[in-house]
Amino acid sequence: MKLSERKRCARRANSLQLPLYKRGRADGIGELEMQVFNSKHTREKRVALRKAQTIAEQVLWARLRAGRFNKLKFFRQYGIGGYIADFYCPSEKLVVEVDGGQHHAGDAKEYDDERKKYMKALGVRTIRFNNREVLTKIKTVLEVLGRAVGF
Repeated sequence: MKLSERKRCARRANSLQLPLYKRGRADGIGELEMQVFNSKHTREKRVALRKAQTIAEQVLWARLRAGRFNKLKFFRQYGIGGYIADFYCPSEKLVVEVDGGQHHAGDAKEYDDERKKYMKALGVRTIRFNNREVLTKIKTVLEVLGRAVGF
């Protein structure tokens, strides 16, 4: 999918009135909330991205999955609004992005800035690494992540 198409899809999804769901308590009283995380609108794309992970994403996922990193639960290709994060830790409200060279181009930078602003509005922090850092300096990447989550 071209960058302009991704931007258009993300804007459309973020402007959608996403379906509301009821978050209930044991006493049966609940409140309605907008479904922002893992919306059904992004499911197909999330599944496709999981099947087509880059080598750098695979390397980092091997270190993050199943609580291997400080016993924190991470999800891969996690939907947040109309965007899809490479990795997301809900307990820390932390997105981890692994970027290739295309993220340094003009349109991509603008898209990433817009996405970061959206995440920040939800209280979600974003940390970015490039593919080379993950592939050649995985220990440093994990140390940076550890500092970000307070370990």
